[in-house]
Amino acid sequence: MKKVAILISTYNGEKFIKEQLCSLKNQDYAGEVEIFVRDDGSRDKTVEILKNEGVKNIIEGENVGFAKSFFAVLKFAYEKSDAELFFFCDQDDVWKKEKITKMVEAAKSYDTKKPFVIFHNLALVDENLNSLNVDIYQKTSCNPKKTKFRDFWFHANVWGCSMMFSRALASLFVPANFELKLPTHDNMINLVNAYFGDFCFLDEKLVLYRQHGHNLSSGNQQRKKQIFKRFSATPYCDMLRAFLQLFGERLPQKERAALQEVANIDKAGFFKKRYLLLKHRVGKNNWLMSVGLFVKI
Repeated sequence: MKKVAILISTYNGEKFIKEQLCSLKNQDYAGEVEIFVRDDGSRDKTVEILKNEGVKNIIEGENVGFAKSFFAVLKFAYEKSDAELFFFCDQDDVWKKEKITKMVEAAKSYDTKKPFVIFHNLALVDENLNSLNVDIYQKTSCNPKKTKFRDFWFHANVWGCSMMFSRALASLFVPANFELKLPTHDNMINLVNAYFGDFCFLDEKLVLYRQHGHNLSSGNQQRKKQIFKRFSATPYCDMLRAFLQLFGERLPQKERAALQEVANIDKAGFFKKRYLLLKHRVGKNNWLMSVGLFVKI
């Protein structure tokens, strides 16, 4: 059985972290599972709960934001463990007991010495884990089959808490400069994998994805921010610039030149932004969102 590592970044998560840890302990996977946590400067009892629950691999860090924190715990786990497969895990969700088993089973046809991502659907629930009778792809109208390199330039449709990735993919980030400006950890993982590796989608809801006022995807104020960011170029440009800095030399000259133009689209004028979107056929996950990007960028 393949050894797996679960990567968690926590921040003031005392309300839900114990429930999540219980769901990890209750996994029916027969292989070895290691849990690695980086706490991003919590001011509540999160770290105390982690230790009381027997978590041994903990970094107590300063507050750097969840993207850098997740990459830091990835590097920590990669260097300390010989795990072949890695999972990102949010502090406030609940995993179904068969999640690891089903994902590792799906990875049997893939070589862990090559980059790949296996990802699944998410069941949306409220704060008390009551079903909202909708999954993440129904709610967002995203298409999980759109996983080509350019699909991730200005869009995200694979959530970090739904993914499992190979050691080979993890290795690409170990020497990375974590001072790079990255909007999210999962978008960057997806972008890199889209260029170097393969994706496999399991249309099974293996995580209860909690929606509440304290996470990044719910609450009226947060929702308004997310809608604004959805059509903002800067977070995606930061990611593309980081990709070029890390891997630009590996790209063919023509593709590198195109990506450089798109990566700096946030610095272009009103008309040039829209010209570059059309020139490089950059869009979102569906035509309506692509129109929104063209109008709002």
